[in-house]
Amino acid sequence: MYGILLVDDERWVRTSLRRVVGQTGLPFEVRHECANGLEAMDWLEANGADLVLADIKMPVMDGMALAERLKGRCDVVIVSGHDDFPLVQKALRSGVRDYLLKPVEAEEMQVCLNRWVESRAAAPQPGPPPGERICTSCPRSSRCCGLSTSHFPATLRCRRWPHAFT
Repeated sequence: MYGILLVDDERWVRTSLRRVVGQTGLPFEVRHECANGLEAMDWLEANGADLVLADIKMPVMDGMALAERLKGRCDVVIVSGHDDFPLVQKALRSGVRDYLLKPVEAEEMQVCLNRWVESRAAAPQPGPPPGERICTSCPRSSRCCGLSTSHFPATLRCRRWPHAFT
C-alpha cells in the first residue's frame, strides 16, 4: 500500500481528494493531511509518504516551494484550480510528476496514480553497498530512512520508526 500526503489550504478540497483517491481502487491510502507546505515538511520529517498531492497556491509555503524542497526525496503531484500554461510549465520543469486540474475526477486520478506506480516499478531500486545492511522492516512505507549499519553500532534504530535494523 502506497502512502499519500494531501496538502491543500482548503479542508473541503482535501476531503474531496481523499474520496477520489479511494474511488480509484488502487493500493493507495491517505496517511495525513496538511494545510500548507511548511506543515507538510514538518510532518514528512517524522513520517513517511510515497507521494504528495499538493495545491499550487497556499499560504505560508505554496506547492511549488514544497516541490522544490522535496525534489529527490518524495514525488509531488500538483493539484490546482489554475489553468495557466506558464504555471504548469514552471511546475513540470521543477520536477513535479503531474499537474491535475481541480475538480479532479476519479478517472484522472487513476491515470495519474497508475502512471506513478509504473514509473516507480521501472526505476532501478537503490540498494546498500556490498557487505552493508539497511533498515528493511518499516511497516508504514515502501521506503525507509535508508541508513546503513556498517559504520554505526548494532543498537542503531531507524530514524523514522523505532525498530531494529536487520
